[in-house]
Amino acid sequence: MGLGLAISQQLIEKMGGKLEVQSTLGQGSQFEFQIPVCLSSPNQPAIHLQKKILGLAPDQGEIRILIVDDDAHNCHLLEQYLSPLGFQIQLAENGQVAVEKYKFWQPHLILLDMRMPIMDGYQAAREIRNLIKAGHPTTVIVAVTASAFSNEQAKTLAAGCDLFVRKPVQEQEIWNLIAEQLGLQYRYAEDPQPQQKNWVALLSAIPSQKLTNLREAAELGYMEALEKAIVAIFPHSPELGHLLNQWAQQFEYSEILNLLSDSHLSQKPVL
Repeated sequence: MGLGLAISQQLIEKMGGKLEVQSTLGQGSQFEFQIPVCLSSPNQPAIHLQKKILGLAPDQGEIRILIVDDDAHNCHLLEQYLSPLGFQIQLAENGQVAVEKYKFWQPHLILLDMRMPIMDGYQAAREIRNLIKAGHPTTVIVAVTASAFSNEQAKTLAAGCDLFVRKPVQEQEIWNLIAEQLGLQYRYAEDPQPQQKNWVALLSAIPSQKLTNLREAAELGYMEALEKAIVAIFPHSPELGHLLNQWAQQFEYSEILNLLSDSHLSQKPVL
């Protein structure tokens, strides 16, 4: 039950819910969960596919984004969301490094984890705000946190952050947020439908061990391991990485397994 329960908790929390347990010695345990949902209306218009973002529109200059998180996996996941679109990216592993990078690199926007060693995000936000008051260039500070406490948003805003997003951050969410905050425009594909790609051919360029890790994580439904496996795919094929990440965010693990099955590249060796 241990791993299955941990995976269930991750799935529920990813949908914004909460898992609770009540146990009685000698009788057993009862698990309950709540997730926020709303009933659809029969008159609700159909959802239209968004056009695929190709990158930043021209003539907007260099857009610098500083990603701050002590978890390298979280840093690189956000980097893979943004770097292919043309954003200039730098990483910082704690608030102290973030403040120094803000001083000399002057990012337009900072994605700031709030719980880190050495200097947390709250202190870093306060120090950056003080520097801005002293004459340094302004920047947008976005608090990024996994905290489920209801007062967390108020705490981050009081520390000097401009807005607040919860982990795990979805790529479309972060693209929209950055465009809105910085007044940016993107280049879009003309056809909102995804182009047909030879995904199997792209998979053939991925090291077999990385595909094995991807398959095993998808089979277990273990989100943290799956996200790490997908991050490892991005350096070989950003396009494939985005497709896998989209499926993972929509819990379409069967699509990942079907693709890997078609490729025959991640199958367990026959002994």
